[in-house]
Amino acid sequence: MARWMVLTMLGAAMLRADPRGADLLGRLTARQPVSVVCYGDSVTQGMHLEQPGTDAVPALFSRIMTDSYPGLPLQLTAIGMPGASTSAALEDFDAKVKRHQPHLVVLQFGGNDKGTGPGTERVQGYRENLLKLIDTCHEAGAAVIVMTPPMAEPERDMPFPVATRETAAVAGVPCADADTALKRREFDYRGFFPYFTHPGQHDHETLAIELYRAFRELIGRPPQLRLGLPDVVTRAALGSLVQAPVQVSWGGNQGVSVTLYADGSLSPEQTIELPPHGKASLDVTLGVPHTLSGGRSDEWPLWLHAAAGEDHAFALARAALVPRVNVPAARTDEARLPLARLRAPSLTLGRGTWSGDADLSAEVRVTYDALAVHLAVAVTDDLVRADEGPPYGDGVELYLDLRPDGDRGKPFFGRQCASLFLGLTAKGAGAKVSTPNEDDPPKALLELKPRSTLNGHGYVLEVDLPRRLGELCLEDRTAAVMVRLTVF
Repeated sequence: MARWMVLTMLGAAMLRADPRGADLLGRLTARQPVSVVCYGDSVTQGMHLEQPGTDAVPALFSRIMTDSYPGLPLQLTAIGMPGASTSAALEDFDAKVKRHQPHLVVLQFGGNDKGTGPGTERVQGYRENLLKLIDTCHEAGAAVIVMTPPMAEPERDMPFPVATRETAAVAGVPCADADTALKRREFDYRGFFPYFTHPGQHDHETLAIELYRAFRELIGRPPQLRLGLPDVVTRAALGSLVQAPVQVSWGGNQGVSVTLYADGSLSPEQTIELPPHGKASLDVTLGVPHTLSGGRSDEWPLWLHAAAGEDHAFALARAALVPRVNVPAARTDEARLPLARLRAPSLTLGRGTWSGDADLSAEVRVTYDALAVHLAVAVTDDLVRADEGPPYGDGVELYLDLRPDGDRGKPFFGRQCASLFLGLTAKGAGAKVSTPNEDDPPKALLELKPRSTLNGHGYVLEVDLPRRLGELCLEDRTAAVMVRLTVF
């Protein structure tokens, strides 16, 4: 049956219930086998994640499903095709999806249909292809959830996410609004996916929870239970315990008993009673490691699961530990020792092709005197490109977090954080300071004078940070500065 893309149809389309959702609910209740295919582009693949097999949306959604429906024989297949548009998805559907005989297909496309720029001239073709994909899934006997493409731009309601929501409404299928879910929370002022065009690990966790919400809509059981885990900054000693506050809310018309499970924490299962439309706060206990590898920051997963009868809610987070380092005075015996050595465990990209310390490694030394904190990074690199600078050539990216106590270390950078590229010059003599395209750091940072020296196995890059940096940049006194380094 032909469908016309007119907004006057949306109200009627949203009233239609997909019988395939009821069939899925029956299979879940009876614990019959369920086949799910997540069919999408590089977001579904988990591009740029270290462990996409466990940290990308499909794997996280699989765990949410098995936690929500214990004993369910779930077969989840992730088909992520980098660079794929809806046209390619239609061509490959029979070969890649249909053979799995799915009961549910999650469609996640749109980013490559858009391409670079606004892509408004391609929106109509995307709508038509997405409708064809939904029809093709239905003809194969599968229920459908569509996911909006997460856009790197900070604006809400961009053309392709809007087109996805409207197409889902016309087709009468749920929409997992990935773009809105990401933009509903606090985000980095440099954009949602700094330097790359793909979601990071924390983003995938947000998308998996939004996908579960859309799934509950599909089966006619919208979630009434919600979990919240705010960003919290606190000081803790190695080997100590810290408390992380969790908010639980219940939207039902009757009171309920809620049990909280917290993998990654030391808290036992906790049960609380909530009245109708009630809220409560409780703490989970986290154990701080006794040591940190190489003095670097560390993080570990925190998986929260609340259950109230057949209703479930999830919060996925990362507990991060950032060390406070005592910097040695210049010209002392301690100053000769490296503060950190960066090797394979510190790699964020290219770990699969790293061939050893000669390929890329670094030693970091930090000292201070009455005027400045002195940073020196000795980089070993078998191929040095001095003409471009980071992020495409060689050099060091220096993050300075100048936020006050209580905010410093939060996972989203604000305007009191500066990201500086310290790059080698074309001839390898001297160094230069630059920033990401949309950064506007304080003038005092751009006036820093880094120095570089090429050698037979790489280079050394040095920079002096004035001890009055907080006053120079923010017209305020800053008790401490958080520093993070990336070597390109």
